[in-house]
Amino acid sequence: MTDSSRKITKNIVSLLLREGSSKGVYVLLSMLIAHRFGKEMLGQYVLAFLIPRLFFMLSEMGLNTFFVREVSKDRKRLFAYTVNTGFLKTVFGALSFLGVLVIARLLYPVGPLFRLIGLCALSYFLINYLQFMNAAFRSAERMEIEAKVTIARDLLFLVLSLLWIWKGAGLATLFLFFLIANGLGVGFGAWEYRKLFGSPSAPLDIAFCRRMLKEAKPIWLISLVSLLYLYIDSVMLSLMKGPSSVGLYHTAYLFVDFFVLFSTIFTAAFFPIFSRQKEDVAELRKSYGAVFKLAFFCLFPLQLLLFLFADRTLLFFFGSSFQEAATALSILATGGFLFGIGSVNAHCLLACGEELFVVKGMVAFLFINIVLNFLWIPRFSFNGSSVATVLCEALVFGTFFIKIRSLILKKAL
Repeated sequence: MTDSSRKITKNIVSLLLREGSSKGVYVLLSMLIAHRFGKEMLGQYVLAFLIPRLFFMLSEMGLNTFFVREVSKDRKRLFAYTVNTGFLKTVFGALSFLGVLVIARLLYPVGPLFRLIGLCALSYFLINYLQFMNAAFRSAERMEIEAKVTIARDLLFLVLSLLWIWKGAGLATLFLFFLIANGLGVGFGAWEYRKLFGSPSAPLDIAFCRRMLKEAKPIWLISLVSLLYLYIDSVMLSLMKGPSSVGLYHTAYLFVDFFVLFSTIFTAAFFPIFSRQKEDVAELRKSYGAVFKLAFFCLFPLQLLLFLFADRTLLFFFGSSFQEAATALSILATGGFLFGIGSVNAHCLLACGEELFVVKGMVAFLFINIVLNFLWIPRFSFNGSSVATVLCEALVFGTFFIKIRSLILKKAL
């Protein structure tokens, strides 16, 4: 095995552990809440995470992906990007926190959701910094450090969460524990950063910040639109059908997260390589083909199993009261498969500098998704959302693959 292959394997394993840790804790808590407290509280738990997550994409501004891409090409500029990106994240993070509070008050003026969303928003303010430090580790292709920091945070949160389950306390206590775990996680990440790179020594440059924002804007729009595209259906369900429908839909969507997990790991591991190979079409074509084939053959069996055994899967993990989401799971399995292999196309386009094409495509598909959900949720509830998701994923995959074919595959066909 070559040094390059060893590094790629190590990075993939590290990212698998990192993403598996975060997703595993989230899934486990969803199962425990579903079994012990039912659909209503599960829906509140999902929405309390969802609203801050959507809004804190505003504070991300595409800077994490931009950071990885630029520092991967020129590591001498690490400290300059660190100082200036940290400043921008502080400013936009504070604005996003205020935005979350305003929107949460407007959407959910009655009930406990406003307080829960506010607590979770504080945690996402801290996660904002943790993700930024992870971008620095990723740019140096030291994903094992990223995994170590994330796993330590998740283990602490899991222990505190099990204590919460045992005591039978309210959701506010759970989100307070989440805040504590993320605060300690940020401290651990900062310590690892200084140990690996040293203390960042670079001046704050407002002009440089402006240039970063301008160049990262298309990447930010892609991330924001992608997140809205994935989760706007849950928000619309909560407003049209209530938390119980969100809880049922969430149980089906949890299994789609496995496709998202896989795509996140592989695209993160190969994105720095795609970025370096931008000018070498032959090498880029080879890397893209390898990642696409790997994604296809890994995800297709999972899609087939979920499609065929949706009812039994929900019965085993969540109990008989959640089996009515089986149809949604069968449908969403296909959407998750298309998302997983389609993310390879999107990241390859980003590496090729086709941000504007991806942005325009995602905005169009987001609009289609919203319209379909608006039409189908009143009549079909979460099953209508599931069909809308699959149709839009098929459009995304087809459009981006055609573009990839014109850029790097045409000569090979």
